[in-house]
Amino acid sequence: MMIRFILSVIVLLLGLGPTVVGAVSNDFTVRTLVGSDNMSPTVPSPVTATPIAQTQIDITWGASSDNVGVVGYQLFRDLVQIATTSLTTYSDIGLTASTTYSYTVVAFDASNNFSSSSVAVSTTTYAVPVVPPDNDPASSTVSNSTKVSLKLDSFLITLSTNGANFEFTTNLPAQFVLRYGKNSSYDEAILKGEVFQKKHSTSLLQLESATDYKYELFGYDRFGKEFLLKSGYFKTNSLPDTEAPTNVSNFKTTALDDDVLLSWDNPTDDDFAYVRILRNHHFFPVDPYDGFLVYEGTKAEFLDEGALNSEEVQYYTIYTYDSNGNYSSGAISMVRKAGFGFIPTEVSTTTSSTSNSGRSDIKATFSDVEIWQNNVLNKMTKGELSAKALEPLTLRIPYDLFPQRLKVITVTLTHPLDQTKTFSFLMRATEDFLYYEARLAPLTDLGLYGVSFTIFDVNTNELVTFDGGLRLLGAEDGGLTALNTIDIGRWYYWFMFVLILASLMIFIMILLKRRNDGEDKIPLENT
Repeated sequence: MMIRFILSVIVLLLGLGPTVVGAVSNDFTVRTLVGSDNMSPTVPSPVTATPIAQTQIDITWGASSDNVGVVGYQLFRDLVQIATTSLTTYSDIGLTASTTYSYTVVAFDASNNFSSSSVAVSTTTYAVPVVPPDNDPASSTVSNSTKVSLKLDSFLITLSTNGANFEFTTNLPAQFVLRYGKNSSYDEAILKGEVFQKKHSTSLLQLESATDYKYELFGYDRFGKEFLLKSGYFKTNSLPDTEAPTNVSNFKTTALDDDVLLSWDNPTDDDFAYVRILRNHHFFPVDPYDGFLVYEGTKAEFLDEGALNSEEVQYYTIYTYDSNGNYSSGAISMVRKAGFGFIPTEVSTTTSSTSNSGRSDIKATFSDVEIWQNNVLNKMTKGELSAKALEPLTLRIPYDLFPQRLKVITVTLTHPLDQTKTFSFLMRATEDFLYYEARLAPLTDLGLYGVSFTIFDVNTNELVTFDGGLRLLGAEDGGLTALNTIDIGRWYYWFMFVLILASLMIFIMILLKRRNDGEDKIPLENT
């Protein structure tokens, strides 16, 4: 009984403190309760207030400490809270000249424990100076600080494709105004830095790529005097060049016993860098690393010695590279030893169907082919493609018209005046997988070119072929819009020729008939 009484007293006494003792029969569990954070941060100290201009005072203070961690500070001006910040500095702007202001700072932690208020500090904003005329000797009474010109200590512009970042420092605390635009009116926008400070930065956004902009940077000292700090222009960066370059033209391969002579015309693109030629005895190399490297450089002819020494057939692909590392879809040519017959995987150019002849999962037909020049789509007319001479052209077919498992698509052009003269190219998927395309150098010989497309599977089996025509128009034809006019004019002249010929024949027949009847009434001139 006595033992139970003593234990009850102990439990009662412990219950008054931060520990609790629980009893179950003769077993005891003791646990300690951890109280919440109720410790306030230390008082921010020291606090300083420095006038910067007629309308600005900068306040700084020493960091507070806390058992858990200080979260931020509340800043009061004349006992009214004006800011909450995690920093230990603040610029109070928009003030009145010649006015005294008092500041205090309070620190707080994550548990909303607040420190005591700091010691109040007071300071007065600058007065508006009275600047006498320049010819007034009393001007010497103006503070020496007004005689110090505001200027740049450092200046840097960092450019991107759609923006520009300005970073600069001034010898005195200053505000700034930055004006910019595409011309001298600087009508794009005006950016302002309203805080008086020496280190400045601002960013111009949503600019156009590869575009020239003019700018003017003004600074304002604490007395409101304006200084032109810098003016000039900058040009935003160009968008990355990801466009495939133009293929070579007139790519030919000629067997010379066991050697192969390769010749071609390099493109005239400004950023043309070099060509890379590969060969394979199974099929055309479908990328710049698919085969044996034959040549790399800027020449327009190369002798591939011994290429046919051990192989009866060689398939060549020549890729052009630009200065940005982009490469073309590839021009192709096949060569075989003299005395050997037809090669089954040779690109066919003898089909004559605008429809798809092959597998049903390949939906492309000649009517799906697009031809682009100078970023303009040339519309198909009367089932024919049309293009302007002396301008590069791009052939495209929508990517989604073909199955995923596809080895290659080739396109072959047949010369309008010489059916034995053909040139073939690989078509390559664009980066966005919207098209298969091939970029061709400008064509020069006017007329109707044969255009044949052949699709191969992963085993180089020919799946589908379809073809059509490409009419090349010269400047004298009035461009692409003159296609129908040319046809109409041609028919008109033929019609007039036939009409005149028929009229002449009828006249002769009537004349002969009248002579036979002795009724020739055509008067003869007197001599």
